[in-house]
Amino acid sequence: MLRKNAGFSLTELMVIIGIIGIIAGIAMPNLIGWLPKYRMGSAAREILGTLEFARLTAVKRNAATLVTLDYANDLVRIPVGATTVRTIRMPAGIDLKEPASPSLGASFNFNGQGMADKSGEVLISNGGRHPDKRVTLSAGGSIKIQ
Repeated sequence: MLRKNAGFSLTELMVIIGIIGIIAGIAMPNLIGWLPKYRMGSAAREILGTLEFARLTAVKRNAATLVTLDYANDLVRIPVGATTVRTIRMPAGIDLKEPASPSLGASFNFNGQGMADKSGEVLISNGGRHPDKRVTLSAGGSIKIQ
């Protein structure tokens, strides 16, 4: 009995590789355009999470917790005593910008009840490729991404 060899020929494999290449060529520009938008959202969520962490730390310790915004180095820090308990750096291409108004300034505190000593916003930008994102903080301690 003769058995047919199972498998693919070299021609069939080359056709499949060509089709995959064409599909990848079509999809790549969409993925490249999506990446900066993803980084903006990720950075905004990271800032929101850090501010929530600072607020919860203040409530847990029942003491004021400082949050510092380093606009020059694109950093958000939470120092507690002599140590820094959390530091986040903005992803590549994302800038931490101080908005003209209203602004939190370079630092602010959450008191022991989780309320901020001032309200304002943290603005992040990726050089104008997408609309800026704002992380707003109310005096009552509510934090939102806009």
